[in-house]
Amino acid sequence: MSFPNGENQNTSGDRSRKPENKAPAGDTYSQSPYRYYTGGVSGMPVENGRSGKRKIRWPIVISTGVIIAALIVGIAVLISSGSLFKPAPGNIIYTNQSPAPGGDTSDPSKYQYVASYADRYAPNVCIDGVEIGGLTRGEAIEKINQSIRDEDQDGSWSLDLVYNGHRYVTVTERVLGTERDYDALMLAMDDAFAIGKVNEENGVSLDRAYDQLVENSSNGFFFDSRVSAESDLLDQYLSLIAENMYREPQNAYIATFNPQASYPFTIVDDVPGVRLDVERAKQEILTRAASGISGTYELIPDWIPASVTTNDVRNSVTLISSWTTNISSSSTENRNNNIALALSKVDGTVLENGATFSFNGVVGKRTTKAGFLEADAYANNETVMQVGGGVCQASSTIYMAARLANLKIISRQPHSMAVNYTSFGLDATVNSDGKVIDMKFQNNTGGTIYICAGLEGKNKRTCYCRIYGPAMEPGVTYAVRTEEVETIIGADLEPVYKKDTEGVYGVTYTDEEILVKEAVDGHIVEAYLQKFQDGVLVEETFISRDEYPAQAAIYYRGVEKPPVFPEE
Repeated sequence: MSFPNGENQNTSGDRSRKPENKAPAGDTYSQSPYRYYTGGVSGMPVENGRSGKRKIRWPIVISTGVIIAALIVGIAVLISSGSLFKPAPGNIIYTNQSPAPGGDTSDPSKYQYVASYADRYAPNVCIDGVEIGGLTRGEAIEKINQSIRDEDQDGSWSLDLVYNGHRYVTVTERVLGTERDYDALMLAMDDAFAIGKVNEENGVSLDRAYDQLVENSSNGFFFDSRVSAESDLLDQYLSLIAENMYREPQNAYIATFNPQASYPFTIVDDVPGVRLDVERAKQEILTRAASGISGTYELIPDWIPASVTTNDVRNSVTLISSWTTNISSSSTENRNNNIALALSKVDGTVLENGATFSFNGVVGKRTTKAGFLEADAYANNETVMQVGGGVCQASSTIYMAARLANLKIISRQPHSMAVNYTSFGLDATVNSDGKVIDMKFQNNTGGTIYICAGLEGKNKRTCYCRIYGPAMEPGVTYAVRTEEVETIIGADLEPVYKKDTEGVYGVTYTDEEILVKEAVDGHIVEAYLQKFQDGVLVEETFISRDEYPAQAAIYYRGVEKPPVFPEE
């Protein structure tokens, strides 16, 4: 047996076995394990004779001559009396004329059709792969015998087992260990011959005989007397071929995650496995053998689907949310640096199901050593210079992406004052020094999520965060709605007066003051997570109530007493 890798593999058992019957040299057909049909009245099979020189025994020859002479006389008597042509049960008598079908002759068309097959096989009869429909019994027997002789002379039936252009092995009848069941063959030929024959005793009328012929023309009568003997060589061949052909299915998987790419994933496609159904192949080969048609048999394996397909992987890393905020044109280079640095540390984060994302944990402390610079920041309701100022824009952008992905928010606080890059209720402040404030969320998607974050757009003035993960329900999207439920007027608050001890604001005396900051209104805002199905709002859930305190006006006064001038 030849395998694609060029190696030969052996099977157990004797593959070189030969038929047990042996014939003397020069005997053409007796070397075959088959018996042949011969002509004659009964059509019964006989064994091939053996040839060879034998000594002539004259007494026997003389006796035989006497017997033959007596038989000739007896046959002449039988012919004259007409008894010779009375069929004996189970035998078929051949005549030159078609016997009348008998029965009702009221329908001439049916009668003529049935009569045409009175001494012939019905149409569409196939025995051992030989079409004998329309033949007489003698013609059919001779045609089958000729087929047997042709098979033996041509080296018998053979079939090449091939897969993907490679021939594994050639299967022959010797491999199959097939032989003919002659008794079954004779019974089958009798049954086939009875089709379309009027037989009143068996209830086959002219109409019934006609129907049988029509039905057999469509459905046919097929029989094969070749049966498998005790041979497991084909099983061994097929087992080895199946082992060689077998291939495990390969699941699709994510080969790379490049958060900077437009589509950040490289996916290796799944590859189905290959498995040969040995029993099915065996039955198909035996069917081909029964048809007697040699040639090539293409082995067709079953495909074993991978447990994780390419579509499965794609559905596990769909874009489930994104959010952007614009950097103000008044933002300083230091502030822009801090935003970009914070986003770059978040970019490429992979969060397994159930894991928690911590902004402070991922970005780290904002220190100059870590690359952060001083920039404006909010502290105690005031704008101050702080290392890492501006990173709250990064945390707010990521927070909203997490909200729209319907992730579980664990901790988040609003700013103390309004910010210029997002609306009330949509921000998230953070701090890594002093009073630590963090923004956290948990991956509750049931799969892994991948976070892409950075700056994009003209002059890199837009912060973005995109989250990839298991696909949501078809047609489902989320949005956040905010509603201001109360406004607190800042002008109603008592002004705050501070001393200008450093002389920054140019006031010297205590009776001098300057407005440094106007009163700011306060806001109480509620936020709701909205769920849409195919664009229709189907659910709304309260998520937060944020208070942005009102701020009184701030004045600075001098610290020196005003001079006292004498009265004139």
